[in-house]
Amino acid sequence: MRFTVILSSLAVAFAARKDVRKLMPEDIGPLHNDAFNQLTEKYRSSTTVLSKLDLMMDISEIMAGYCDENDGACKNLAYEATMKEFHNGGRNDYVQFPESFHDGMKVTVERMYSTIKDVDANNLDDIVNTLDELTNEINSQQNVDILHKTVSLSAMSVAKESTKFWHNVFFGSEDHPLRHLKIEGSRRLQDTAFGDIYRIITADVSGIFDNGINLIEAAGTDDFSIVLSLIPILLISVFYFSVPASLEKLVEALA
Repeated sequence: MRFTVILSSLAVAFAARKDVRKLMPEDIGPLHNDAFNQLTEKYRSSTTVLSKLDLMMDISEIMAGYCDENDGACKNLAYEATMKEFHNGGRNDYVQFPESFHDGMKVTVERMYSTIKDVDANNLDDIVNTLDELTNEINSQQNVDILHKTVSLSAMSVAKESTKFWHNVFFGSEDHPLRHLKIEGSRRLQDTAFGDIYRIITADVSGIFDNGINLIEAAGTDDFSIVLSLIPILLISVFYFSVPASLEKLVEALA
């Protein structure tokens, strides 16, 4: 029953901004950055000391803004996704693949994680180029589960865009609002280590894989027509969970 409610909620998400029938895996990364750009603007002139609850409410409102104005179920899901990500203890920096996951695609995804781990202040272009190459590898894989491929391409899109976004926060713009967030009990963002940056970026990706694969497993179907209808719902679902997963890791890095 809960799965049916989630499907019906997600099916109408973003209706006011984007036709979900045309949503593609490569759209998820830019959507991720759009949400964080909205958060950036919200805090651009803020001098308020924020609590964890403040951040949860603010990102939830941004996520709910992608729902149809009158869709209360969709908006509730935006808040539920944020609460889940902030209270689940954080994401791992690896994927627990189902047994049916394609071996070649698994290797590519694992290389994506190791690539992001190498990010530093001076190698953004190299990292992004490698992620583009890995995206091409996934696209070229044959005889793979279409839903697994959709999740993997969505994760790759977010990996690339999230890397560019957080690289700019930490290394690009000295006065970036998210670099100077005032959070209760936090230390200075400038003291954040490279390992924290990696965990913030990979939280997005792991949020996509964990929730995407869970949704696929819950659907439990190999009916091709149903599988095709699940793709836009799957894409929207992974977006809902990736954004608060990354924000939760930022708060953890500042603790």
